[in-house]
Amino acid sequence: MNAYNKKTNADIPVSGDAGRTVLFNMYMPGEARLSLKKFFENKKIVCDDWRMRFGYLFGMRRALSRILKTGDTQPAIVVSVSPFIVSQYSDEFDCVIFLKFPDAFAQRYCLSAGSRLVSSCFYGAPHYPYCTSYTVTADDLPEDIIPGEGFSGRFCDIAPYIQLFWGKDEEKIREQVECFNEAEWAYVETLTANHIRLYPELVRDGFRDAKVRALRWFAIK
Repeated sequence: MNAYNKKTNADIPVSGDAGRTVLFNMYMPGEARLSLKKFFENKKIVCDDWRMRFGYLFGMRRALSRILKTGDTQPAIVVSVSPFIVSQYSDEFDCVIFLKFPDAFAQRYCLSAGSRLVSSCFYGAPHYPYCTSYTVTADDLPEDIIPGEGFSGRFCDIAPYIQLFWGKDEEKIREQVECFNEAEWAYVETLTANHIRLYPELVRDGFRDAKVRALRWFAIK
């Protein structure tokens, strides 16, 4: 995944019942710092075999630090705690995707349905891994990304990292939810409700990108 750190500040039309325009922020770097404690705790979840453990331990620490610090800050909302599912918004795609994490995370981080979170997001470049050209259309996207009217057409996938699950200074991270106003949170809630109604089966592993990166790092080496 490659970060694209230059956004335009644009009005995003809200479809459905919301019936209003929401102004989402320009690119906001996450500015979160990696927690080594969480790094080693999450290794048990991310790594299935010795190759992934090798790639994770020797290649992921720097990558995760960079993602948390420079990845684009985006809002997310807890959908349910058992199973523990988070609805992740992206203004690049103007939609939400659902992420599944271990149920134990809900209790560990004192979260309940409706809890607000923020993530640091990296985006897939137009030529990798799904797109065949530099013009991205809905057909180029993974099946769980159903773009909205504000789809930028610049990227073909998203790699979200929930800051609370990776970063240190949890109090500061929790305060990051204030980066988004109530109208923006209401918009994400509307999209989340629509996703539950229309695409409840579309849920991806919340650690998918970390697993891919760990295995890829081993393969490169």
